[in-house]
Amino acid sequence: MLKKQSIDFEYYFKTHDGREFDYHVHMNPDTGEVIDPQMSGPDWTRLGHYQCDHCPLKASDVAYCPLAAQISHAVEFFSKTPSYDQLSLTITSKRRKMSVACDAQDGIRSLMGLIMAVSGCPKTTLLRPMARFHLPLSDLEETRYRVTSMFMLAQYFIHTAGKQADWNMDSLQEIYADLHTVNASMLSRIKHEITQDAPANALVILDAFTVYMTESILFDLEDMRSIFAQWVEQA
Repeated sequence: MLKKQSIDFEYYFKTHDGREFDYHVHMNPDTGEVIDPQMSGPDWTRLGHYQCDHCPLKASDVAYCPLAAQISHAVEFFSKTPSYDQLSLTITSKRRKMSVACDAQDGIRSLMGLIMAVSGCPKTTLLRPMARFHLPLSDLEETRYRVTSMFMLAQYFIHTAGKQADWNMDSLQEIYADLHTVNASMLSRIKHEITQDAPANALVILDAFTVYMTESILFDLEDMRSIFAQWVEQA
């Protein structure tokens, strides 16, 4: 049997003043976990520093917050970058390469969203399928479609495993409420480590997506019903 290759994404940033930042994400193709994770970082990445209230990890067992450690290099590099600084971003995967000009906060937001899912944080593990099929710089509508599609496919696998599936998506709001807590904690961690707002605003945008998923996703799905009209009619 052929050995499966890792799932790889590269984010290459170049700022308007010529600084460069290159971040590689290598995922286990079976589990979605990051390969060779960053296991330590500066003091603000220690587990007990603004630890999430619902975090199941213990500082006696785990010295560093897995998520904080994974994003620490990006936070450090962009700590003096204003949100609306323009930069060039090239994102490369096995089959695709895209190059865009974007605001710093949008590029960082896309990278942080990917890192969060594979970081090893116990509260983001359910997002690993999203990372496996990562869509860089996805907007709110694209994210809504991807989240609900991932959730419903997960319910199919839960059902075929003989467990109780949540076809009404009731638990989706609980999942994203947990993510909101993670985002808030991470923002508290980094706000004293930066002098400009790009990393913080990247998290704020991610959290805005999260809050939307928590509060209104099921109601707003109605505007997608017409796209699936043929499915309904032919069922």
